[in-house]
Amino acid sequence: MVLTDVKKQVMIVEGVYTPNEALQMVNSLLDAKIDFHNLRRLSDWVKDCNCDTKEPEQRISELRKEKELMRDIVRMAREADVKLQIHGALEITLIK
Repeated sequence: MVLTDVKKQVMIVEGVYTPNEALQMVNSLLDAKIDFHNLRRLSDWVKDCNCDTKEPEQRISELRKEKELMRDIVRMAREADVKLQIHGALEITLIK
């Protein structure tokens, strides 16, 4: 088997949730990712205070927008008195 042929999918979230449960779960995942990028940005800055932090800052901004979108979706679900089905998987591939 060639390393680049290795591909794995990991199920992170799977199920039907109330709007509050869905919001809490998705926000927790997004917050963890935002924290990751904040720590990466800080670590890079500590190593070199003149480093370019545009990439992590852009990703943090994108993730915050996703949180806003999630709040809108949850608001709609509450108003419609429906649950949300979430299917979230990570796809991992080895690359050179």
